[in-house]
Formats: sequence, C-alpha cells, structure tokens
Amino acid sequence: MVYQKKVHEFMHEYWNLKNREVDQLHQIFAQNTIINSPLGKDIGRSFIKGVNEKWRHAIPNLEIKPSEFIAQQNKVVAIWEGSGNNDGPFNGFEGTSKPITYKGTTVFEFNDAGEIEAYTCYLDLLTVYQQMGYFLEREKYDGQRIARHNLDILLKKITSAKIGAKNLTKQEALCLSFWIHGMRAKDIGRLLDISYRTVQTYVGNIMLKWDCPSRAQLYDCVVAHGLAPILLDLQLAYQAQGHKQGQ
Repeated sequence: MVYQKKVHEFMHEYWNLKNREVDQLHQIFAQNTIINSPLGKDIGRSFIKGVNEKWRHAIPNLEIKPSEFIAQQNKVVAIWEGSGNNDGPFNGFEGTSKPITYKGTTVFEFNDAGEIEAYTCYLDLLTVYQQMGYFLEREKYDGQRIARHNLDILLKKITSAKIGAKNLTKQEALCLSFWIHGMRAKDIGRLLDISYRTVQTYVGNIMLKWDCPSRAQLYDCVVAHGLAPILLDLQLAYQAQGHKQGQ
C-alpha cells in the first residue's frame, strides 16, 4: 500500500496538479532506474524526467485518471486514461490543438530504498499520432507529405521524369498510373472519359518514349526510377477528386 500511495501521489501531483517542482517529484525514481517507454528505452532518472516533460509540453492540459491500481510485493501496476489538447510540439511535430484521449498501463518496480528502479509504460502511440493528425508513414519520395493529395504536383513529378528521349504528357501519366497496376484499357478509358483505343495509343507512346516493349519491363523501369509510389498516389488523388467511373 505504501508503494501504491507513492505512485498515486506522483501521478496526481505531476500530471493533474502540474506541480512545477519537477526535479523534486522525480526523486521517486532511482538514479539508475531502467526506463522502457513508448518514447524510448534508457537508464536514468533524467531520461524519465525528459520523457514526462515531452508529454506535458505536447499536451499542457493533460489529465491522467487512474482507473485501477494493482499492488503486489514491490510492484505497482497503474491502469489509466489520459486526455487533453495537443497544443505543443511532440516528437518533432508542431502542435495541432486537437483533443487527445488514450489509455495506458504503467508498471512501477521499487527497490529496497523505496525508489522506482524499473519503469515500463504500455500505450498505443499510433492512436495518439492519429488523433494528432500526424503523417506517420516515412516518405517514399521527396515531398510526399505535401504532394500525395495534390494532382497537379503529382502530374508534374511524372511528366518531368528524366527517362528516355521524351517526357510523358499529363494524359499519358494518368493512363500509366492505372495501367501499371493492372487495369484494363476499357476501364481506364471509362475513368478518363476517353476511348479504350486512345488509352492503348497512350500506353504505346509511353513504351516508345521509355524504350520498354512490355508491361513487365515498363513496371521494372517505373520501380527502378522510384516512380511507383508517385504513380499510386496519382491514381488515388485522381479518384479522390471526384473522377468516378462513367463520369
């Protein structure tokens, strides 16, 4: 019960009351405490203090509500829910002012001196990032974060690609984005509101311009020049802008 009281007081003082005596509060952790956190693994009181401060800066009004404490020998397990607004920077991202709610479980293990010698926190960081609205995927090409929903930028990236003797036209680039992923000429024609024969002509032009006499070779060329993710984003962006089949 003594350890449970220590954990409860620390969580309440630090997270809910926003006690500014940060160094003093973290004296509950041993100098060489072992930390296993969603934001990293390391050893030392200074590390856990830095982790906690990251959360408090990112969500200044963060409130932690414990729902259950389980105490056994020298261990205390705290099950809790956090909520607040992402008004500050977090892990290299600017604050979004979006409301955040997430659940977690933290295990505190005490030594004989009554200090926390091991700390392990479990929470779904992906859920937090998603609520903050962060772009989580590693960019597959330069500027993907901005370009992926911008049809004009994506078209420019494909039509300015330095492959073969001539650049593609915008219509050829659109055809390629669907054709390279296995769509038939008739289906592409309906999407782009052109005849399937025109689609076939565009595909033939692409093969000539890029010196790729087969679909397999054209696909290899696209991958080799890093265009595959751009073409996929182009396909998705075109469809997202309301260009439906039959329109």
